[in-house]
Amino acid sequence: MKKVILQCLLLILFPLLGLIISLENPLYVYLAMQGNEVEPIRAFFTLLPFGERGVSVLSGLLISTLIWIPLTRSNKEKVFNNADKYGDHPKVVYLIAAKFLRYKTISLINVPIYLQFYLVIHGVFDNFKIDENVSERSQAVSVGKRNMELISNEMNLVLSDTYKISKEQIPFNKRHLPTITISNGNEFNGVRNFNTNFFEEVRIQTNTYSHNYGHINIFATTNTNHNKAIIESCFNNAGRTGFKNLSVFQFNTIERSFIKEHPILNS
Repeated sequence: MKKVILQCLLLILFPLLGLIISLENPLYVYLAMQGNEVEPIRAFFTLLPFGERGVSVLSGLLISTLIWIPLTRSNKEKVFNNADKYGDHPKVVYLIAAKFLRYKTISLINVPIYLQFYLVIHGVFDNFKIDENVSERSQAVSVGKRNMELISNEMNLVLSDTYKISKEQIPFNKRHLPTITISNGNEFNGVRNFNTNFFEEVRIQTNTYSHNYGHINIFATTNTNHNKAIIESCFNNAGRTGFKNLSVFQFNTIERSFIKEHPILNS
């Protein structure tokens, strides 16, 4: 988040500075240093209908643009989110990083699960890096269902991966809903592994029920590798998912339960 704030501050600094001091001559110096012609810009300024302050602000905008071009060219080769800090930032931070600062790649490591769903489903970045230290391990999965007889437009999908999710950790007002629980093996020890059987089972179940329910709530303790595979195969298949509304509940480590709902898709 700091790099987004610092880069944005740098880019808005010069237009604001142009309100205080004249930046016309500094612009000419900067252009000359970059090997650009100065006279066409000087001649253009003489044609403008506003005064010295307006020219100064415009000069600041041009300086910021000249900084923005190489800055974004450099950002395209970098990975946003260096994964050493928890990336629970507002969505707008990621949108600015991708659309304005032109980062093309993001690491999903240490990004909250609800944001992983949002970023991948909406294709905010071009590339998504996952954990390279996760080993592939094929193991059996278990599927549990409850309340499936209830007539409802809303269902729960519980994905127990690194840690087991109990019924009591689901919000009380969601416990009565039709619920499918998919567990990755029998060991819930926090160790991350990639199990093809796990995400394939998720794909099967979501494909089966996607046209029976309009709204799906996801409660997950899944790693980035499973998340990316699940999102791309179940919820990001060229817009053909049957779920019109998708919400992801983020696990609260203090309360040890899922509390806050994050809408990801809304019809």
